[in-house]
Amino acid sequence: MVGVGMGGLDSALARVSIINWNNEIVLDTYVKVDQEVTDYRTFVSGIRPEHIESESAISLTEVQMIVTNILKGKILIGHALDNDLNVMGLQHPCCDIRDTAQYAPFMRTITKENDEKISCPRKLKDLVWEKFNKHIQVMGKAHSPVEDSIAAMDLYKSARQEWEIEKMHEVNRAAPQQDTREPMESMHRRCSPLAERAGCDAGNQLLFNHQAIHLPAPQQQQHMRNPQDGTPVRSQIYSRHQQHDGYHTNSPAAFHGSASPRSKATSTRRNQELSRAKVVAALHQQRMRWQQQQQQQQQQYQYQQQQQQQQTLHMRYPVYI
Repeated sequence: MVGVGMGGLDSALARVSIINWNNEIVLDTYVKVDQEVTDYRTFVSGIRPEHIESESAISLTEVQMIVTNILKGKILIGHALDNDLNVMGLQHPCCDIRDTAQYAPFMRTITKENDEKISCPRKLKDLVWEKFNKHIQVMGKAHSPVEDSIAAMDLYKSARQEWEIEKMHEVNRAAPQQDTREPMESMHRRCSPLAERAGCDAGNQLLFNHQAIHLPAPQQQQHMRNPQDGTPVRSQIYSRHQQHDGYHTNSPAAFHGSASPRSKATSTRRNQELSRAKVVAALHQQRMRWQQQQQQQQQQYQYQQQQQQQQTLHMRYPVYI
């Protein structure tokens, strides 16, 4: 990059270099600068006026098209890539960026006065010297973008396995899958006349909680006759608790085995409630099986995606810019 604007404080693209996994040069060209260059930064960049004014230099628009086609579907590796992408006016998916300046194991930790620890990027030449005992960007010599790209690629290769695993976890945490399924309409929300009397759905509570529902049944006076004179006696009330299908009946008809019209209606209503409860239980079991199948399919899909990502890593050739 070269300096433009007042004092050369702003940067403009003057050269772009891209290599592949095998350290082979994919692109290395000078770029024409539309603005007036106020600082060529030759002692660092090695750029001279004849480089960017030559016929071999291409425009920024052409560079953007070429670089975009090269980086499409590729893992981009480099050091402080934000500066390079910004000066070219390009964007790249975050999940496909491997920046050696932002990778935690390659950063240094600084402790502030309040014992707060922060991580700061390190210089590329310091990382290369520490990892490979090799000198790059030697003082007094112009920096070579090809040499810098090879150095960043070597750093990535040295930590590739741990880096990719951490990146996979980071992507999964950043974009969790949401369950967009709509819940099934259940009959649990219905309340029958018998359930209204009990304050809840008696049939559902019977099946799912396995508790008997005690519903008071009206007691009826049975006309009995005196054994001595055969006169009817109206003051005696006969009742007996008899459990049937989870319900307690307190009627003389149940004691004597006879069925009055009211007891028949009660029995019919009980049968209807029991049938409805069985339908609710069947729907509940069906929904549980459906949810288990959906969960198994989702787990299988996630496992296949992870396998495909691991296989793709061996097929995609990372590049450096």
